[in-house]
Amino acid sequence: MRGLRIYILYLSIATMLYLAACAPQARDESAAAESFYLSVSRGGGITGLVTGCDFNAAGRVRKWRASALGATDSLGSHMLSVVKIGERLAELTALPSPDRPGNLTYRVVLTQPDEKRVWTWSTNPPLTEWYRATRKLCADDAQDADNTTER
Repeated sequence: MRGLRIYILYLSIATMLYLAACAPQARDESAAAESFYLSVSRGGGITGLVTGCDFNAAGRVRKWRASALGATDSLGSHMLSVVKIGERLAELTALPSPDRPGNLTYRVVLTQPDEKRVWTWSTNPPLTEWYRATRKLCADDAQDADNTTER
């Protein structure tokens, strides 16, 4: 009788472990809703040089430079607090989406699972201020990675 109880106990434990391992994993909807890819860049003009920075939902920041011929060079990457990036996103989505590019333009692309928004402008003080503050997050040291001339 004692052996039967131990057998049933082991069988019960094994069944619970099997069910726990095979149970469908709960999908974190908030994580899916918070996934994004943010790209900020500036450039163009006579040289066609564009410098930019990309942010992702995991906190990865990548600085880059693209030539007029389409070649893109990665200038480095580092990790940043997801909270800081989230704050920049909240401010951005509250701003209007202009579409008045000039010769030397700013460009922001926000890609989320269900939408893609693009901001392109040459003069727009609120967006330009947001851009400058965001670009400072691209630098993993005290210098801003934007080597194009600000006007």
